Amino acid sequence: MKKLASVLILALLFVGAQHAEAQDTGLEIGPRIGYDLGDLDDLFIGVEGRIYIDDFPVIISPGFDFYLVSDVPDVPDGMSVNRFAIDANALYEFDLEDGSITPYVGAGIGIIRQSVSFDGIDNGFGISGSTTETGVNLLGGTTFDLDGPVRPFVQAKTNLGSNFTLFNLSGGVLIGL
Repeated sequence: MKKLASVLILALLFVGAQHAEAQDTGLEIGPRIGYDLGDLDDLFIGVEGRIYIDDFPVIISPGFDFYLVSDVPDVPDGMSVNRFAIDANALYEFDLEDGSITPYVGAGIGIIRQSVSFDGIDNGFGISGSTTETGVNLLGGTTFDLDGPVRPFVQAKTNLGSNFTLFNLSGGVLIGL
């Protein structure tokens, strides 16, 4: 599954780059914050991008989230847990007559990485381990089209196929570049 995910991500980026060379593009990027209601059960901060390519039916949307791990049961002193997620999604926007909001749906690849390290107690020895899970993202949300270069957004995302059950709710702002 990891090799397939890597190939799909590279193919998506390659296709996007090929279209970007041949056509006009637009770029938005901005911060987001959210909470996972699934297995991770933590707050996260991240960044989301949107790459718009003329005559291309979907928007390429890469993202990165860093989880602020707050409560891991039975964690002894000296142990630390780090989590982050990398996304490569394709979004489809629905044009509404009103124009003040733009709903969207999407799918893509999500990679979740978790590492745990233990510094040891008195003997100075430590151990560490990590896991990387790859799954399919399904998401939906809306952007709020305001006058100006900043567009707020809210979205919900789930990741299927990994050993983590994820359901994220997030929001942020996209800044046109």
